Amino acid sequence: MTTLAFAGTGRIASVHAMAAEALGVRVVESAADVVVVCSELPQRASDALAALGRGAAVIVEKPLCATLAEADALVEAAGGRVGYAENLAFAPVMVVALAMAPSLGPLHHVEVRATQPERTWGEVATALLLAGDDTPASVSATVLNDERARLQLRFDSGLVATIESSWVRGAPPVWDFQVASATGVLRGELLPVPSVEHNGDPVPLPPLRVHGVPAQLEQYGYVDQLRSFVDDFDARRPPSIDAAFGRAVLRVVDAARASP
Repeated sequence: MTTLAFAGTGRIASVHAMAAEALGVRVVESAADVVVVCSELPQRASDALAALGRGAAVIVEKPLCATLAEADALVEAAGGRVGYAENLAFAPVMVVALAMAPSLGPLHHVEVRATQPERTWGEVATALLLAGDDTPASVSATVLNDERARLQLRFDSGLVATIESSWVRGAPPVWDFQVASATGVLRGELLPVPSVEHNGDPVPLPPLRVHGVPAQLEQYGYVDQLRSFVDDFDARRPPSIDAAFGRAVLRVVDAARASP
């Protein structure tokens, strides 16, 4: 049986622990098969590298690390054994949308909106996944009062992805997206109510599979994220969302911060 340990504590460690309990993954204090690294950002890369050095597979919380140099070191050391914990990539809303997006044909519009209390930059990952390209040719950003940001990612295909982020404490949480081509539109929403629409028609979401735990664990992708990583590590497959993708997200965030 796969065992799980943590480097770091706090709310997100508790969320991963609940997902592990839902899947029957045993949490131990040390010598684990998989280590979830959710320590403070300045030590995140060193904790991940230390766990890899002990022979464990690693799941690193977002953001991946503090600098691109640290991200390069993680990518080089990963050996297919580092998963990047972008839980929304595994949320049913995103899984359905990502499966349907190719049927739209070439995209001309991607927009993601998020209002949340913390800057996790998960909306950047969402935009890259929906665009189907994690290497934008250029990034520009406008930050207002250190509470709101508007990012534009321009890709070589001509696609422009727009990200609207807000970190206003006490504001109603929002997370939604829209993807459009010349032939169709996909719209998805996680908050306040999970849903997907194709050309205005509702698309069924898969039923929740885990009972006895908060529904948000599955709706927000935490359960299937851990299931996917554990399955990949057990089979010696590179994880579907890996350190290289985490580096791509960090590269966009760094470019946005440097944007005039």
